[in-house]
Amino acid sequence: MKKVLIAALSLIMILSLTPLSVAAARVISTVNVGNVLTPAAGVKWEWQWDKSLMVSEDLGYEVYQQPEWYDETEKRFMNNNEAFQVGHIYTVQIWVEVKDGYEFDSTTTVYYMKATVNGKDAEVSKAFEYQRWAMAVVSYTFPEVKDNKKITSVSVSDIKEPKIGKQSIARAHYLKYSEGVTGYHASWYEDYDADKGHFTGIFAAEKAYTFELIMELQEGYDFTYKSTGEPDVAVTFNDRAVSDVSFNGSGMLVARLEYENLGPEKEKVMGIITYGIKEPAVGEKPAFTAENRRSDGMYYIDTENPGSTKDGITWYEGEGGSRRMDENDTFKAGEYYYVAINVKPKDGCLFKTDTKGGLLVTGAINGYNAIISGSEEKLFIGFTFEKLKEAPAAETEKPTETVKQSEKPSETEKPTEKPTETVKQSEKPSETEKPAQTETQQEAPEVAFVDVSKGEYFYDAVLWAVKGDITKGTSDTTFGPAVSCTRGQTVTFLWRAAGSPEPKMTENPFTDVKTDDYFRKAVLWAYENGITKGTSDNLFSPYDTVTRGQTVTFLYRLKGEKTNGKNPFTDIKKGDYYYDSVLWAYEKKITSGTSDSLFSPSDNCLRGQIVTFLYRCNK
Repeated sequence: MKKVLIAALSLIMILSLTPLSVAAARVISTVNVGNVLTPAAGVKWEWQWDKSLMVSEDLGYEVYQQPEWYDETEKRFMNNNEAFQVGHIYTVQIWVEVKDGYEFDSTTTVYYMKATVNGKDAEVSKAFEYQRWAMAVVSYTFPEVKDNKKITSVSVSDIKEPKIGKQSIARAHYLKYSEGVTGYHASWYEDYDADKGHFTGIFAAEKAYTFELIMELQEGYDFTYKSTGEPDVAVTFNDRAVSDVSFNGSGMLVARLEYENLGPEKEKVMGIITYGIKEPAVGEKPAFTAENRRSDGMYYIDTENPGSTKDGITWYEGEGGSRRMDENDTFKAGEYYYVAINVKPKDGCLFKTDTKGGLLVTGAINGYNAIISGSEEKLFIGFTFEKLKEAPAAETEKPTETVKQSEKPSETEKPTEKPTETVKQSEKPSETEKPAQTETQQEAPEVAFVDVSKGEYFYDAVLWAVKGDITKGTSDTTFGPAVSCTRGQTVTFLWRAAGSPEPKMTENPFTDVKTDDYFRKAVLWAYENGITKGTSDNLFSPYDTVTRGQTVTFLYRLKGEKTNGKNPFTDIKKGDYYYDSVLWAYEKKITSGTSDSLFSPSDNCLRGQIVTFLYRCNK
């Protein structure tokens, strides 16, 4: 027994000397509180506590109670349901408490933490009430409430509406807004249920989708309110009335529009869109009828197309299609001629496209491979005929083509539409073949590509680009001048044209640009030189199709020149991020638009167009 007691006492002594393992609490050094109501004239503050409006659930702290409001002008706390007044200054106080396993970076009297409210620096102090040492009070004083201009209606356009088989796109900063508001966040939902999370996939048949857009006020504006405190604002999305309109916890406007069941999937037109038309002959007038060489009847000429010369068909004369012809013109010796035919699918059909809208059909005119461009709902096919034989009396050479064409969040840049059918060939061809992502794998052809012929507006530019190792073809025999370009490919072209300089920055700001991506150095070089900022703070979107507006913006920033030119385009307005860039490019004869009055900034930019812009820019 004595031995047992001695052994027990020895064990107790050993255990008493062994330190206990205690899990250390994680220290919180920053507290960020969001979605806090911004004081505005006439807006009422209501006691309606919702912790989820304040901080993310995965953080180590949470809001302890509804924020308190203090009227700095009258030196008193506000009452529940009291409205904010013009000329007053208000401070919000938010009590924040740590969760189990966490602690604030502090002593018993001082906090060593930073805090923000709605993204702006705020004060943080210790809360001593009820001996809650693990609680902090975050305070922020808002600017004086002003009697701002009232907004009674909001219109939003350029929303990419759901189409079966297409990728959902929800980027608030790519949309266009009426006066006084700007986009904060956009989301798609499938069969709307906020608890299911955002929808980021491919739109499917027999499904309903809801577009949600959160908008915030610009300085100097206020929304109008009903007596209940709800918004009294009429909202439209792409000219469609939106009935589900409300405010969130920070006073931002939330609007939701449901796109009802998309219905069954339509039959897709695949293969070749092919037509026969009377070819140019010296002294004859252009033909405005074309024969469909396919008998399935799945598509037809859009004879009512307002951009065509007649019955859906347009002829252009000159190298690069520099002059549009009318019905009474005649073909001349020594000239090139280009024809464009506008085509639509029959009811119940769509042209085959990929998830981003790129056409997956080809075109032919009179048995020759034709360029093709457009969308699943309409397209045009075009072909440049050989130069007509010279007349006995030699004619003077026509000047090179001056008409330009398309170029794709934004800088913060982005969203993308298809080229209009009325654009001259000088920058509007299109093919369905996809360019290789790593263009360095192709060898420069020793002979002309089969899809690059003399007389094409991009002929000299393609030769220049290939000889300068700026870009290769999409295969050994094709260049792909009518293939859409991505943002990653475009900055790579610019980088190579600049001599492929080694970027100086070592930190990569973009999560979607990886170490082994072929465009990595080009993107970093473009970022550090102010050529592009990306589509958000941490995204570059290298695989998104580049637009005309973005491409000329890249070039404008690369050159660092200024412009005092006049604006000839009705679709370019002050305030557009590409406004100065387009005027500069027009003034420098890098592009002249897709028509006399249109630039088409949201159209896709094609390989032939981009090397042409670069070629002209470097000349």
